[in-house]
Amino acid sequence: MTSFSPAVTAMTYLNAEQLNALARTWKVAAFSLNQYQARCWDTLTIEQHLDINAYQNSLLNRAHDLETGIVKIGFDDNAQAIQTISVVTIEAQKSLQTTSTIPIGMNIGAILVALAAATARRNAKAMQHALRELDDLAGFTL
Repeated sequence: MTSFSPAVTAMTYLNAEQLNALARTWKVAAFSLNQYQARCWDTLTIEQHLDINAYQNSLLNRAHDLETGIVKIGFDDNAQAIQTISVVTIEAQKSLQTTSTIPIGMNIGAILVALAAATARRNAKAMQHALRELDDLAGFTL
């Protein structure tokens, strides 16, 4: 797995294309959670519905922050960071499409939110942890 470290000197922020790509990643993740919620509608408790709604809202807020320039993000290797986040998120989305295990789906949603928050804060340690957790969950459900 790639190491993410916020650049300490001469940081290059994500360009508009990279910001839009990351925003799309969070929007698609929110949509995948919506599809998961619809598929598991009858088996989810009200609290689980509310949690999934909160996950979607958080991901959409992160996407909005990127699209409007509210946050500035930069890493040592911006392209690699975006690529890794995208690949792991796509695997998480595939897992949401195939799992019928509610705790797994709920954990994927929560960890996607944690990854988005860590990315917005440029918290490399939290990003690595979230990416490993998503990778583990995606591997478990495939």
